[in-house]
Amino acid sequence: MRNRRLINISGFRAGRFVSERAKNLLLGFIVFNAIMIGAVIFLVGRADQMVEMNGNVGDSIVWNQKLIGKTVVIDAGHGGIDPGAIGVTGVKEKDINLSVALKVKEFLQLSGVTVVMIREDDRDFGTSTRASRNKSEDLAYRTKVVADAQADVILSIHGNSFTDSRQQGAQVFHYKGSQEGAEFAQLLQDRLNEVTAHPRIIRSDNFYMLRNTHGTALTVEIGFLSCPEEEKKLVDPDYQSRLALAIALGVTSYLEN
Repeated sequence: MRNRRLINISGFRAGRFVSERAKNLLLGFIVFNAIMIGAVIFLVGRADQMVEMNGNVGDSIVWNQKLIGKTVVIDAGHGGIDPGAIGVTGVKEKDINLSVALKVKEFLQLSGVTVVMIREDDRDFGTSTRASRNKSEDLAYRTKVVADAQADVILSIHGNSFTDSRQQGAQVFHYKGSQEGAEFAQLLQDRLNEVTAHPRIIRSDNFYMLRNTHGTALTVEIGFLSCPEEEKKLVDPDYQSRLALAIALGVTSYLEN
């Protein structure tokens, strides 16, 4: 009788163990399915967002075999101790530049382009305590990154500012005297004009990153922080994405040809 009682107790414990294991497996199954459903909802939502953004520029980013091996360096202007322009409500240009630059990176990588980011967080690359010396060191570092990458395209992403607060729109600058740069700038400008409500024309200039880098270099001024209406748009993630997509589409069109 004593042995039989032990067997019954053992059987009870075994049954309880099986029950707990089944409950854990069921719980794991439920959690796994919840995660999968969440992932599907996220991807569908992202696809819808991409369709909406694409509709604003009349095209979409697709993987392109021709772009494999092409390298783009993206320079998010300013950073660290250098805030760049300050908007009418205190928005810092360096933050807007970086946010848009990271979105351009994402779109270009989806197309097959190799992207080198000069900065991916809030930093500068100078070490001197003297402001002018620090800026020189910072710019020298940025041009070295471009040279080491042997980039096909160099994009400097900046914000704009002007004494006339009515000025709006994105504008593309190319190196003075560069016909190829001018043609590339026009591609980007056309795309950006589809997104902004204030079309602008390309300009030539002698900016440091334009004259001190090899490859086709452009400076993209994505909008005026000095305009209250445009500053408000520039901090909007959806608007930033539309700008970034327009830039990426201009770059891929250029690299395909």
